[in-house]
Amino acid sequence: MTLHAVIPVRNNVEMTLKCLNALARQSAACNVIVVDDGSTDGTAGEVAGKHPQVTVLRGGGNLWWAGAVRTGVQHVLESAGEDDFILTLNNDVLFGEDYLAALVRDSRECGRAIVTSFCRRHDEHSAVINQGMRVNWRRAKYTTSIDALNEALAEAGSQADASNVGDDELNAIGVLRGFDYVFGRATLIPVEVFQRIGNFDAEQFPHYFADSEFSSRARRAGSELVVSLKARVESIETEDTTGIHYQPDSLLSLPEAMRLLTSRRSAYELRTCLRFVRCCCPRQYRLRNQLRFLRLALGVSFGRTRVGRWLSFPVRAAAKLVRKTICRPVRK
Repeated sequence: MTLHAVIPVRNNVEMTLKCLNALARQSAACNVIVVDDGSTDGTAGEVAGKHPQVTVLRGGGNLWWAGAVRTGVQHVLESAGEDDFILTLNNDVLFGEDYLAALVRDSRECGRAIVTSFCRRHDEHSAVINQGMRVNWRRAKYTTSIDALNEALAEAGSQADASNVGDDELNAIGVLRGFDYVFGRATLIPVEVFQRIGNFDAEQFPHYFADSEFSSRARRAGSELVVSLKARVESIETEDTTGIHYQPDSLLSLPEAMRLLTSRRSAYELRTCLRFVRCCCPRQYRLRNQLRFLRLALGVSFGRTRVGRWLSFPVRAAAKLVRKTICRPVRK
């Protein structure tokens, strides 16, 4: 068995070197492929000089996340064995020495499942990042991995929640199962999954949603998706490295709101959001779920402008009136 790590990068060479240093300290051996998509800060040279054992593949600057990962995966598949694993790993995460071993162990114990990591923000121990979703398409209801962890803690009788849970409690729970799609920030995928369903769809999902669509496709083909609570990473992501982010309570200008809805670097780009639902949601529930994504995207974009906040008051009042009149339950 060989473990292959595929790391897409574009600039931020210092961050990439920290990630490679963490991989070099692992208790489990790993073959590392860095896909450098047109970096201008000397990333390829620095990696080759300080980590000569790492394979560096070059892109022209137009691969984006999915294209870079697909390039690395295709390189691995040319010589991979049947029992190998591929880890999709962003360069902005750090982890302990037994991280890779924990991922492989949990995948094997769950029948060679796809395993994603438990993720916190670096230097913010209480800030947990969602790594997967459970979906009720019929009701357009989505449960995050953070919600799932809180449910598991409550069932175990713990007084903690995801924001303050200790490592011992995470180890005791072990894994969270039953997800419908997971995210590719730090995710282990058995080679046979690629052989069965193909590679990442970089044409339809060049940046965001490529990991969600791939894992959803894998689940429908029979792979289980789990979150490992023993394989923990810390994310040091920034707007420069992962996309467009604004402070949650910040007031946006109209151009900033439009950027969230139209830029490929935005997780709320409407075209990609709606395409994801079309690809992954059962036909009879697509409209309901597309409307949910539309409402969410508009809420985090125009809903945070001055005009959007001003309009939110009459809209909420009207919705409340509808619920009290048209939607009120019928008394028997």
